[in-house]
Amino acid sequence: MKTNVLVTGASGFVGRKIVEALQPDRELALSVLLRNPDKDRVLTARGARIYKGDIGDPETLKEALAGKEIVIHSAALMSNFDSFPREEFYRINAAGTENMLKACDPARLERFLHISTVGVYGDAPSAYEWSKKESERIVLKYAKERAIPFTILRPSQLYGPGMRYGWPQTIKSIKTGRMVIPGNGRARVHLLNIADLAAAVKLTLRNDSAKNRIYDIAGPEVLSIGEVFDIISEDLGVRPPARVPFSIIYFSACVLRLIPSRLKSAWLRLLTPHRLEFFARDHVYDMDAAQKELGFNPKVRVREGFTEMIRWCEQEGLI
Repeated sequence: MKTNVLVTGASGFVGRKIVEALQPDRELALSVLLRNPDKDRVLTARGARIYKGDIGDPETLKEALAGKEIVIHSAALMSNFDSFPREEFYRINAAGTENMLKACDPARLERFLHISTVGVYGDAPSAYEWSKKESERIVLKYAKERAIPFTILRPSQLYGPGMRYGWPQTIKSIKTGRMVIPGNGRARVHLLNIADLAAAVKLTLRNDSAKNRIYDIAGPEVLSIGEVFDIISEDLGVRPPARVPFSIIYFSACVLRLIPSRLKSAWLRLLTPHRLEFFARDHVYDMDAAQKELGFNPKVRVREGFTEMIRWCEQEGLI
């Protein structure tokens, strides 16, 4: 008998890669939940059953979740929509997660795999990070009150082909010479290629050790921000971004915050005080539990990962 798996957010950057990684597994009966199935027929062509539904509308979830033994919940309002009100982030990311949990059958469900973010560790979270922290709280609540078995994966800063927000704008700004590094560029980052996240999901599905556990998921190496930007610049054949005193850029971001989002370019919309904090402190995560309990061994190093991403961005006309 095949295991019935449902993936939410399958048309997005994360969900699509998860679906692609799981499709060759003949022991899984794969289904996806989409708000607009007509816009993503490629998933049908690959053999996944499509359910039309919206995590914000509980009535649309019953059919999709009936009989499902594993739910991989990656649907979310992402951080590139940070101009949206916090209430909208909560409605989709937190309340939407609760709608999914309510519609699950605890007697049938073997695992609710929730894709979260390392951003939940932040002291001053963005609306997105705050809503993901709230969604984790809801998962833990249902695990306690309804005995729903769960696993939470907290991926670090993602990149890779298929990503249309964040890194493509940064790569383009480096290519055109508009990018600067706020501060000295020495803060360390622990990036994660999307392929390694998909691998972590596969390792989690049938691993009993992962039941009711939370894992940080990151890539195989830790580099400084300056080193990452040097790698991108070298691949593009351009000069690396100059370093600019952090206080100057931070002040500029605070001023830009007063300008409506619709009046700013895609690059300027990325220049927010919260995002600038990324350049000011280390982002390094402990993967001991994922390595020991899941056997997680990330493969994609930053240089090869960004080469692949840059080629994809060029093909898509993003840079």
